[in-house]
Amino acid sequence: RPFGLIFEDATGKYLPIQMGAWTKATRKIMDSCGWSNGKLLAHIHEKWGYSGNVQLECIINGADGVWASVCDEGAALGHASSSITLMNLVRFGNKKVLKNYNCSYLRTAARNVTEITTGNEAFSRQPIYGERALDLVFDFGGIAGGIEGDDFNLVKFFNEKPIVRINTLSSENNILTRMKDVFGDQPIFTLEIAKQMKREM
Repeated sequence: RPFGLIFEDATGKYLPIQMGAWTKATRKIMDSCGWSNGKLLAHIHEKWGYSGNVQLECIINGADGVWASVCDEGAALGHASSSITLMNLVRFGNKKVLKNYNCSYLRTAARNVTEITTGNEAFSRQPIYGERALDLVFDFGGIAGGIEGDDFNLVKFFNEKPIVRINTLSSENNILTRMKDVFGDQPIFTLEIAKQMKREM
């Protein structure tokens, strides 16, 4: 028997539920024929914004892994990248992924491969490895990478320093942190100054 099977959604047109059902049926047939050790790999192209979800759905339904670049660069609009898939598995608690891959290097690897392949930096708002993927926008948990809460923390995982982005919903603490990041820790940078800045904003 061959090592395994690789299947592909070359046009990115199918929904996660469809690809998941087909993956489950294929795995069931493989198992029923005594081929449970056969590998089943998915390769999902992008078109309608579902590629990452489809790839995870295939894994949930019996695919052993993916055939993909560490970044999302590929034919047409690209494909579901292995770095994003692996990091989703990590944040959901998959210990095998952490054991078998150097996951703390995935962000750097995806950025490097993007630059080598395209000659450009990764799109700034690209999940996981874009420049703004680690930004802090609020100082409370559960929204846009807040600094508190029980969510999986990408900044700590990749051992990087987050950039605090200021907006009209930023707290005084966010404003103070950003000023110190940009200008250094100065005695004039107080919560009162930050409150005045927020009022002006």
